[in-house]
Amino acid sequence: MEVIPYLEMQLKKPVVTSNQASLWYALRKIGNKESRDNCGLLLRTQ
Repeated sequence: MEVIPYLEMQLKKPVVTSNQASLWYALRKIGNKESRDNCGLLLRTQ
């Protein structure tokens, strides 16, 4: 996940990986909606 912010900067588009999407879903299921820096746009949105 460390490379996602760099890919997003270079591509100028959001990047979503299966690991990132799974983490986002798991965090939402347990009620955690905190923003996570350095994990890409998906985990920075609330």
